Amino acid sequence: MVKINKIIKMFLFETSLYVSLQSALYVIIASLFFLIPIDLVLVLLVFLNTFSIYTINKYTDINEDKINNPERYNFFIKNKRIITILALLSFLISFLISLFYDLFIIFLTLLPLLLGILYSIKIIPSSKGGIRKSLKDIFLVKNFIISLTWATRILYITPVIGFNLQLIGLFFFVFILESIANIAFDVRDVEGDKLADVKTLPTRLGVPKTIKILILLDLFLLIFGLFLFVYSIFSFKIMILSFSMFFYFLFCINLITKNTNKTVTYDFFIDSITLIILFLTLIIYMLNL
Repeated sequence: MVKINKIIKMFLFETSLYVSLQSALYVIIASLFFLIPIDLVLVLLVFLNTFSIYTINKYTDINEDKINNPERYNFFIKNKRIITILALLSFLISFLISLFYDLFIIFLTLLPLLLGILYSIKIIPSSKGGIRKSLKDIFLVKNFIISLTWATRILYITPVIGFNLQLIGLFFFVFILESIANIAFDVRDVEGDKLADVKTLPTRLGVPKTIKILILLDLFLLIFGLFLFVYSIFSFKIMILSFSMFFYFLFCINLITKNTNKTVTYDFFIDSITLIILFLTLIIYMLNL
C-alpha cells in the first residue's frame, strides 16, 4: 500500500501532471462563471501547454530542487530523457491545437514559453557588466510572472465572450489568488532558494514577515471580491468565492507554519486551489446564483 501511494505521488506531483490539471481547470471555471459551453479542446490545450512549460522549468530549477525537493530531483534525473520528450511533444501539440483558433489563443499559448525563457535562462545583461541575469534573479519578478501566466488561463474564453469588465475583474482576482499561492511555495523552498541566491520574499524578509504578508494578501483578495460585488461587476457569487478562498488560504497559511518540510502535503493543498474553486463554482452554477 505504501509503495502504491509513493508511485501515485511520484506520478502526479513529480511529473507536473497534477499542476497541469489544476491550470486547465481554469478554462472550465471561467466557462461556468460566464455560462458558456465548455470547450474541452481548449482544456486539453492548456493542460499540455502547462505540462510542457513546468517540465522544461525543472531543468533550470534543478539546483534548488536538489535541496528543496530531493525526491523530485531524483525522479527527474532518473527519467530525464522520457520527460523531456513528453514535454516537447506536449508543447508542439498544444501549439498545433492553438492554430485552429484565433491569433489571441496562439498568443496565449506562446506567452508561457516566452516568459519561461526570460524567467529561467540568464539572457538579461547585468547593469554592472557582470554575470547575466534571468527574470528569476530579479526580486518579486518571479512571483509576478507565475501569477500572470496562471491568470491568463482565464482569458482563453475571450474569443467567445470578448473583453469585458467582468473578465478583467476575474483575471485580477485569479492573479491575486495565484500570487498568494506561489509566495506560499517560496516559504517552503526558502532553504534551497537561499543557497541558489534566488531573491524571494522569504529569503529577503524571512519567513515570519512573509507569513504576515500572505495574511495581508489574503485579506486584500477578500476586499477585492467585495469591491467587485459592491460595484455590480459580479453578482453575489464572487462573495461566496472570496469568503471561501479567504478561509481556505488561512488554513493553508496555518499549514505552512507547521508543515514546511512535508512537501507532499504542502503541494497537495496549495496546488489544489483550482480544484477548490471549481467545486465552489459548480455549487454556484447549480444554485444559479
